[in-house]
Amino acid sequence: MTHRQGIHDSHVFHGMKAYAKGSATIELPSSTYFQGDPVRRLEEVRRQRFIVTLGLSKGSEMPLRRAEAKAEIGRKWEELRLELVAKRQTYEKQLELEPRGYWDAMVEIVTKFERNMAAGRYDFWDFMAATGALIYRTYWRELGGQPPGWEGVNKFFCSTHFSELPLPFISCRLNANLLTGDEPIAPGDPMDVELLSVALPVAHFVLADRRMELRI
Repeated sequence: MTHRQGIHDSHVFHGMKAYAKGSATIELPSSTYFQGDPVRRLEEVRRQRFIVTLGLSKGSEMPLRRAEAKAEIGRKWEELRLELVAKRQTYEKQLELEPRGYWDAMVEIVTKFERNMAAGRYDFWDFMAATGALIYRTYWRELGGQPPGWEGVNKFFCSTHFSELPLPFISCRLNANLLTGDEPIAPGDPMDVELLSVALPVAHFVLADRRMELRI
């Protein structure tokens, strides 16, 4: 199966193309999820006595940064949940705002990157964080999307061509449930949302903890 970020990006590209062409439908082939035929590959694996997987060494910095990011995101989500609960925000109202939140997060990341670049501060991790948004803008330009530039990208991400894609469709609903619920948000909840958003559209069975099972 393709990495979740690759799946997300592929779906966004298909959605952008449909939006730019004015198409009411978006076709997402199985190749956006799988490399080759997953059924045939599974049959091949089942006949093997051993399963061997390889992965690149992540060094010591990446796991540390991931752990810090996980804790930080969990903390921010819990702060937001407390704020929304105090305001008596409803699930329905939060669900309306969720797609916009994705765009706002991208703007914040790109703004930080471009501000640091203008000040002569070059940080690899800032660049990596901004790469996705910059690629979306480049693809929008290649499509000849209108209006051009960030304005057009903004219109796409605030349209149903984005919000009805499988991953944001599921993640927006899970996020809205978490952020307006009574249970404190655990550090692993944001990643659980990402993983479930990828798995649910194509899996017959999904293993989740009890809290997420009730939300699904």
